[in-house]
Amino acid sequence: MSTDYLGQKFSEARRALMIPHYGDEARALAGAINSCATALHNEQIKLVKDDDMLRHLDTIRRHLPAADLSDPAHVGTSLIKAQMMTQAEKAEFSRAVDILADWAHREFWFSQGEKQRQK
Repeated sequence: MSTDYLGQKFSEARRALMIPHYGDEARALAGAINSCATALHNEQIKLVKDDDMLRHLDTIRRHLPAADLSDPAHVGTSLIKAQMMTQAEKAEFSRAVDILADWAHREFWFSQGEKQRQK
Protein backbone atom coordinates (compact mmCIF):
# COMPACT_ATOMS: atom_id res chain seq x y z
CA MET A 1 0.00 0.00 0.00
CA SER A 2 1.26 3.49 -0.77
CA THR A 3 0.49 7.00 0.41
CA ASP A 4 -0.89 8.26 -2.93
CA TYR A 5 -4.42 8.82 -1.59
CA LEU A 6 -3.12 10.70 1.44
CA GLY A 7 -1.01 12.86 -0.83
CA GLN A 8 -4.04 13.59 -2.98
CA LYS A 9 -6.25 14.60 -0.05
CA PHE A 10 -3.62 16.69 1.76
CA SER A 11 -2.78 18.38 -1.55
CA GLU A 12 -6.46 19.20 -2.06
CA ALA A 13 -6.46 20.73 1.41
CA ARG A 14 -3.30 22.70 0.67
CA ARG A 15 -4.78 24.07 -2.58
CA ALA A 16 -7.90 25.18 -0.70
CA LEU A 17 -5.73 27.09 1.77
CA MET A 18 -3.76 29.01 -0.85
CA ILE A 19 -4.60 32.67 -1.21
CA PRO A 20 -6.31 34.50 -2.73
CA HIS A 21 -9.47 32.70 -1.68
CA TYR A 22 -12.07 32.96 -4.39
CA GLY A 23 -15.18 33.34 -2.30
CA ASP A 24 -14.47 33.55 1.38
CA GLU A 25 -11.72 32.30 3.62
CA ALA A 26 -14.00 30.29 5.90
CA ARG A 27 -15.40 28.27 3.00
CA ALA A 28 -11.89 27.59 1.68
CA LEU A 29 -10.78 26.49 5.15
CA ALA A 30 -13.88 24.29 5.49
CA GLY A 31 -12.96 22.58 2.22
CA ALA A 32 -9.47 21.92 3.57
CA ILE A 33 -10.92 20.53 6.80
CA ASN A 34 -13.16 18.17 4.80
CA SER A 35 -10.25 16.92 2.68
CA CYS A 36 -8.21 16.27 5.82
CA ALA A 37 -11.10 14.45 7.49
CA THR A 38 -11.39 12.20 4.43
CA ALA A 39 -7.65 11.47 4.55
CA LEU A 40 -7.79 10.63 8.24
CA HIS A 41 -10.53 8.06 7.64
CA ASN A 42 -8.56 6.21 4.95
CA GLU A 43 -6.64 2.98 5.60
CA GLN A 44 -3.41 4.58 4.34
CA ILE A 45 -3.29 6.71 7.51
CA LYS A 46 -1.98 3.58 9.27
CA LEU A 47 1.19 3.86 7.15
CA VAL A 48 2.24 6.98 9.06
CA LYS A 49 4.87 5.87 11.58
CA ASP A 50 7.14 8.92 11.72
CA ASP A 51 6.78 10.72 15.07
CA ASP A 52 6.93 14.19 13.51
CA MET A 53 4.21 13.33 10.99
CA LEU A 54 2.08 11.79 13.74
CA ARG A 55 2.31 15.10 15.62
CA HIS A 56 1.14 16.95 12.50
CA LEU A 57 -1.77 14.52 12.17
CA ASP A 58 -2.67 15.25 15.80
CA THR A 59 -2.61 18.97 14.97
CA ILE A 60 -5.07 18.39 12.15
CA ARG A 61 -7.29 16.21 14.34
CA ARG A 62 -7.45 18.99 16.95
CA HIS A 63 -8.83 21.35 14.31
CA LEU A 64 -11.55 19.05 13.00
CA PRO A 65 -15.10 19.80 14.15
CA ALA A 66 -16.10 18.03 17.35
CA ALA A 67 -18.92 15.50 17.07
CA ASP A 68 -21.06 17.62 19.38
CA LEU A 69 -20.61 20.88 17.42
CA SER A 70 -24.06 22.34 16.91
CA ASP A 71 -25.19 23.17 13.36
CA PRO A 72 -28.75 24.53 13.71
CA ALA A 73 -28.62 26.37 10.35
CA HIS A 74 -27.32 23.24 8.55
CA VAL A 75 -24.36 25.05 6.98
CA GLY A 76 -21.92 22.26 7.85
CA THR A 77 -19.82 21.74 10.94
CA SER A 78 -16.61 22.25 8.96
CA LEU A 79 -17.72 25.76 8.04
CA ILE A 80 -18.72 26.52 11.61
CA LYS A 81 -15.35 25.24 12.85
CA ALA A 82 -13.52 27.30 10.21
CA GLN A 83 -15.38 30.45 11.29
CA MET A 84 -14.39 29.80 14.92
CA MET A 85 -10.64 29.37 14.27
CA THR A 86 -8.22 32.09 15.32
CA GLN A 87 -5.45 33.30 13.02
CA ALA A 88 -2.94 31.28 15.05
CA GLU A 89 -5.05 28.13 14.70
CA LYS A 90 -5.42 28.68 10.95
CA ALA A 91 -1.65 29.06 10.63
CA GLU A 92 -0.98 25.92 12.70
CA PHE A 93 -3.51 23.91 10.68
CA SER A 94 -2.15 25.19 7.35
CA ARG A 95 1.43 24.36 8.29
CA ALA A 96 0.47 20.80 9.27
CA VAL A 97 -1.42 20.33 6.00
CA ASP A 98 1.53 21.60 3.97
CA ILE A 99 4.04 19.35 5.74
CA LEU A 100 1.82 16.27 5.44
CA ALA A 101 1.13 16.87 1.75
CA ASP A 102 4.87 17.05 1.08
CA TRP A 103 5.54 13.96 3.21
CA ALA A 104 2.84 11.84 1.53
CA HIS A 105 4.08 12.70 -1.97
CA ARG A 106 7.69 12.07 -1.00
CA GLU A 107 6.77 8.68 0.51
CA PHE A 108 4.74 7.75 -2.57
CA TRP A 109 7.54 8.56 -5.02
CA PHE A 110 10.12 6.87 -2.81
CA SER A 111 8.00 3.70 -2.79
CA GLN A 112 7.70 3.88 -6.59
CA GLY A 113 11.49 4.01 -6.86
CA GLU A 114 11.79 1.01 -4.54
CA LYS A 115 9.39 -0.96 -6.74
CA GLN A 116 11.48 -0.16 -9.81
CA ARG A 117 14.70 -1.26 -8.11
CA GLN A 118 13.10 -4.57 -7.11
CA LYS A 119 12.24 -5.46 -10.73
